[in-house]
Amino acid sequence: ALELGIDIGGLDAAVLAGIPGSISSIWQQAGRAGRSGSVSAAVVIASASPVNQFLVTHPDYFLGSSPESAFIDPDNIYILMDHLKCAVFELPFQNGEGFPGDVTEMLEYLEENGVIRHTGNGWYWADRSYPSEKISLRSGSDENVVIVDTTKGRHNVIGEMDTHSAKELIFDEAIYLHRGQQFQVKKLDIENHICRVEESTVNYYTDSIVKTDIKVLSEDLRIPAEEHTQVICDILVRREVAKYKKIKFNTHENLGYGDINLPEDEMHTRSLFLSFEEGKISGNAFDSVGPELQAAVMSRLETLIKNTAPVFLLCQPSDIGVAGRVKDPHYNTPGLFLFDQVPGGIGLSEAFSGTSGTVLEACLELVENCPCLEGCPSCIGPVDERDRFDENPKQAVISFLRNWIKH
Repeated sequence: ALELGIDIGGLDAAVLAGIPGSISSIWQQAGRAGRSGSVSAAVVIASASPVNQFLVTHPDYFLGSSPESAFIDPDNIYILMDHLKCAVFELPFQNGEGFPGDVTEMLEYLEENGVIRHTGNGWYWADRSYPSEKISLRSGSDENVVIVDTTKGRHNVIGEMDTHSAKELIFDEAIYLHRGQQFQVKKLDIENHICRVEESTVNYYTDSIVKTDIKVLSEDLRIPAEEHTQVICDILVRREVAKYKKIKFNTHENLGYGDINLPEDEMHTRSLFLSFEEGKISGNAFDSVGPELQAAVMSRLETLIKNTAPVFLLCQPSDIGVAGRVKDPHYNTPGLFLFDQVPGGIGLSEAFSGTSGTVLEACLELVENCPCLEGCPSCIGPVDERDRFDENPKQAVISFLRNWIKH
């Protein structure tokens, strides 16, 4: 608005092209109109994404939900350590002083690494660095990649992204959108934290395919129920961005695939595992699917939950990860991991534990009400040409969810 010289106070109407990831964002964008006190209007035009389709068919949920809920975890070791550094930099800590709890062990760790020093009755900053420089307001990562436009010999910095997101969004040949302009990535240099892009005019965008390996480190809570067992646990997530899809604008058709060659990364985070144990309703429902369709149903359930759960957790789809297992090697049962995409976790997995029933009902309703025959971008995703089965995957997903939650 500032660049175009628009007086926001004089706007009478707002048009939202697609629904943002949270209800608060919708109200914030709609609220740009009518600031002068006059009557205003806001028009929301939904896209084909599952979240958009769910919200436009459930106006009562959208209009009746509070936009104020948020998830923070002040005890997250990664977040707490960075903020402790900033606090010591601003004002020395006295012996026994809390933050608000006892942080003596963490202060001793920082002293061992030469960041602070203990003198007399206090802890003092000793490092040459400025600690707040390493804290990002956009993500939990402290390492960013600078995006540089090199079109026709230019060298203009047009953006910045954390390293983790860069591997999934601005890999070689990826399409990067910046202020309505389309760019194609020519080279992502992770080691030197730079990504070189050039202007392009293709008719598609790119979406990475991430291979996820999960190792359970410890279990905190096991919640048995008739339908399934929930396990809240700490996990180590190893991720490798292996391939990407080319998806056509507007129709979301799959136009092809490409390979990505980037090193894998690791993250210690929080997770909820939904176990489809033998003898449980979910286990019996999954067995009824049949071996030839189980992998297809699990992958489509991942898509459904990843796109639907953020509506109820009030987060972005990129804030959570979902990984299905036809037979998990740790628990030796089929199941599904939902985990926080933030090192140490911020409470989303624990919150999903209490809303999983509502999310699954929303998933079923979304698939049942979609007019497609075998799957589309608005529900479980389109049929992949690499799938090798004759049955209808959409009907298999509906049958599984009905047997699971409508028993």
